[in-house]
Amino acid sequence: MVGYNTINVQANRLFGYGVQFTEVSGLEEIPVKDILSVDVPKGANTIGDTADQIWLYDTTAMDWKKFFYRTQRQTVYGWCDAAGNVLDETTTMKNGDGFFFKRASSADGNVTISGAIKATSATPIALSANRLHFVCNPWPVQLKVSDFAAMVDVPKGANTIGDTADQIWLYDTNTMEWKKYFYRTQRQTVYGWCDETGTVVTDADVIPVGCGFFFKRASSADGNLSFVKPTL
Repeated sequence: MVGYNTINVQANRLFGYGVQFTEVSGLEEIPVKDILSVDVPKGANTIGDTADQIWLYDTTAMDWKKFFYRTQRQTVYGWCDAAGNVLDETTTMKNGDGFFFKRASSADGNVTISGAIKATSATPIALSANRLHFVCNPWPVQLKVSDFAAMVDVPKGANTIGDTADQIWLYDTNTMEWKKYFYRTQRQTVYGWCDETGTVVTDADVIPVGCGFFFKRASSADGNLSFVKPTL
């Protein structure tokens, strides 16, 4: 089964997306140069604010790896690394990875992400202790924040948001700020996932289809984030 997700992108904004499909062949690794289709992409000869960009977060290095759409006068190189080298098939993302797309154009437009819908259960995402992980749902369906209660092994909780509690961060393109949730506990009481004020989430608190987000692993031990295969 194949599918696609087309998202309207505003001019000069960052958007958090995710690799919610596999290749049509079923491979989970997808070349970065093929990950999305941009109508009227904006290019430049060097990386900067005048070129569309893709940002991948490196959990180990705790830094961004950036790519840009390179053009020089009438020559279109396409997607390149930060040094301007054209990407080949070996630079990949995998199903379940999150990424940022930076729209450099002064005009709104559309981005389309497409591929095969994963037919098998997802491989658990390894969570490194005390690290941020930029991820997404491996399937093109909406998630409720409350769903994460059953998806994280041995979640770490605290009574207030902070470094001692597991967190979910969603980027709001309109406000250009993060919306955060945390796993709340107080002594023997487990409240579960809450917003920043400590209010327990409702079914209205969701992660939209195709949205990339940060999961912050607060525990001093590694763990796993296991997405549940939906009924499609």
